[in-house]
Amino acid sequence: MKQNCFTFSMVCWLILSVTIRVHGSEPAITVQSPIYTLSHMPFQILMEIKNKSGDLDDGFSGIIRVRGLKISGSDTSLAHLHFQDGKAESPPVIWENQKGSFEVWVNDEWTHFHIHTIPAWISVLPPLIAILSAILFRQVLISLFAGVWLGASCIHSWNPGAGLLRTLDHYFIQAMNSPEHIAVILFTLMLGGMVGIISHSGGTEAIVHFISKGVMNRRRCQIATWLMGLVIFFDDYANTLIVGTTMRPVMDRYRISREKLSFIVDATAAPVTSLAVFSTWIGFELGLIQDTFKSLGLDWNVYWTYLETIPFRFYSLWMLALVVFIAITGRDFGPMRKAELRALHTAPIEEDSVSTSSDGQKMPILNALLPVIAVIVMTFIGLWQSGAHSLQEQGNVSYGLREILGASDPFSVLMWSSFGGSLLAGLLAVFKKALSINETMDAFLDGLKDMLTAVVILVGAWSIGQICADLHTAEFILHMTRGLLHPALLPAVVFLIAAMISFATGTSWGTLSILIPIIIPVAWRLTLDAEYPIAQQHGLLVSTIASVLSGSVFGDHCSPISDTTILSSMASGVGHIEHVRTQIPYALLTAALALAFGYIPAGFGISPFILIPVGLLLLGILFYRISRPVH
Repeated sequence: MKQNCFTFSMVCWLILSVTIRVHGSEPAITVQSPIYTLSHMPFQILMEIKNKSGDLDDGFSGIIRVRGLKISGSDTSLAHLHFQDGKAESPPVIWENQKGSFEVWVNDEWTHFHIHTIPAWISVLPPLIAILSAILFRQVLISLFAGVWLGASCIHSWNPGAGLLRTLDHYFIQAMNSPEHIAVILFTLMLGGMVGIISHSGGTEAIVHFISKGVMNRRRCQIATWLMGLVIFFDDYANTLIVGTTMRPVMDRYRISREKLSFIVDATAAPVTSLAVFSTWIGFELGLIQDTFKSLGLDWNVYWTYLETIPFRFYSLWMLALVVFIAITGRDFGPMRKAELRALHTAPIEEDSVSTSSDGQKMPILNALLPVIAVIVMTFIGLWQSGAHSLQEQGNVSYGLREILGASDPFSVLMWSSFGGSLLAGLLAVFKKALSINETMDAFLDGLKDMLTAVVILVGAWSIGQICADLHTAEFILHMTRGLLHPALLPAVVFLIAAMISFATGTSWGTLSILIPIIIPVAWRLTLDAEYPIAQQHGLLVSTIASVLSGSVFGDHCSPISDTTILSSMASGVGHIEHVRTQIPYALLTAALALAFGYIPAGFGISPFILIPVGLLLLGILFYRISRPVH
């Protein structure tokens, strides 16, 4: 979700460029265009005038003729590009001849250019193939690889050989070349190493024994996991990995399925972090909203607007409530109930809960908890320090906690905190003589090995996200859904669009970066055209913003290629596809209620403070009717 947010763009189609120079007595004209484009989808062409030495001729101004391209909204295939300071940019154009070629009048003759054209519907195939094959065959690694390979082959002139090579040397390498991605990988590995040390030294058993004293039963165990998810609200990655790895042995002790653990972990990660008034998400969200407000000339307080969206986050709010319903009633339905029955009739998994030190000593509970506490504390301190430092470098002298968190670098901070937690766990194990130095290193490496599969899946998920960006999957979905946006139905339609894009691409941040700059102006102009009163305009705009935020969380929540979905299954020690299969029915139930009893009535002006209790009541009744006790 977070890592791909800056790879999407609705304005410019220049992914890679083909450079053609025509030399002669006249200055060289450089034509830059996409090496591929989607049929019936607009794109742009850039041109530059360069002198004989190859430098930009910024003194040139004039008009260049182009034919074979249809200017959007025009019936002519002949375009005139106006040069200013040696540069010209075409308006959005589409193919007129449908053959992937056009001509430019250069040096008194027409020069021919060809661009590889891909049918627009092809753009949804890579994520669709990856998602369907992952669900059907339960082989997520192969499914992700197949999706990336298919997309790369389409981009490179339908050549599967070239697509295979680009899958390896471009998309996989690019996925691991991002500083944010590397930080997430290191954070994941370091946290796995910390858990390995704690487990081998007997610390996990001490934690289980301590928590079990207060848990006492299955209901309290699930509630305790839910509460831990609420407490670690500042980042969804930290939430997922800390809660999952900490509560896994406790859940095993009470024969609660790991599918249930991964569901609770995932349901209290992005939903909680996206709702928090201070988190690593809020700066990104506020930045997108603020930029769009400026473009519309709105002087609304962006932070107050953000707070106003919280009551409209129906999916996130009701998903958190559903976890409580499940824990209190002891009921489930669908694949989750089958997983729970299987866990009840199976001996507790002991691999994570009974590891002791080599000499039989057990790590004291405080020493076992200190590395986990240290990760949380260091994350808070790191977010504060990095955010304050960034603001000071920008020249800001007056700022609060919200600005600090928004300017922080969460990826580096998580990497620092996980390293510190691993180091502290190792020192405590050696100092307390629970493990020798060699045994500590072996335990650390064992923890790293447990995370390797998840890291490979993450790389695949990032790669399929980049394929979606290159093929403009989100833009195609938006293009196909235009004309459905009526003012009163806008929040509901936007919720569905955000869910579709987030599910297909596996990133909520990428979805937000696409939709917020588009949907806010659309909502504002639709309400102006409909001559809504100011109060109704404001309410519809706020509910529409909330629908984008909530819909992106829903799609990301149940997408098999989402990084948080992958991390939840990894931290809980359950098969990735099993986590997806058991979680989707609960996500769909909550999303259906959010759509029918949240965003549709909200679009007609019903207060969220009426809709929230009504939705909670309906959610509880419906869940109770379709679920059955787990004896």
